[in-house]
Amino acid sequence: ETLIGRPADEALPARLAELISGPPRREAREWGGSFAGEERTYDAMVSPLASHGGTVRGQLVVLRDVTERKRSEQALEAAQAKLRSANLELERLASTDPLTLLANRRQFFVRLEAELKRAQRQGESLALVMLDLDHFKAVNDAHGHAVGDLVLKEVGALLSSCVREWDMAARLGGEEFALILPTTDREGAREVAERVRMR
Repeated sequence: ETLIGRPADEALPARLAELISGPPRREAREWGGSFAGEERTYDAMVSPLASHGGTVRGQLVVLRDVTERKRSEQALEAAQAKLRSANLELERLASTDPLTLLANRRQFFVRLEAELKRAQRQGESLALVMLDLDHFKAVNDAHGHAVGDLVLKEVGALLSSCVREWDMAARLGGEEFALILPTTDREGAREVAERVRMR
């Protein structure tokens, strides 16, 4: 009741008063503001009020409180973003060897099949390098599996440092590793293998 008869710029929050100021026009927009100390969101619709003769006599402003809908949309967006992140993490875990952080056996065969098809389709070379750590069992027997795991981690890091961005280093299991080298011929593969062996 205290608002009745007062000018809009006195009775309404500044942003809403600004919305209805100026010449009458039809406009719809989302409007947010503080009401009784709480942030609320409204759909605001402004329509000119005209007499039968067409003379504009004022404006009709309709505010529809959509705060809960907006909060629900924001909560849904946050949940979807969290789900996307969790799915990416699951995908990474499903395709990565947890010890060496290289591609795992499953991911290796998926990528190998794709690279074989691509190489055949484009008439390009493709190299596959197989690696095995000699006498690795002796490391585990002499120093324990914890040290053996450290050795495998180091080998994983070494392999990652020896390949290009578009190559793939994978751990097939145990102390067996492989490299997929697209657009690489036999001599190029031999050079990579020798570089790995020397390191």
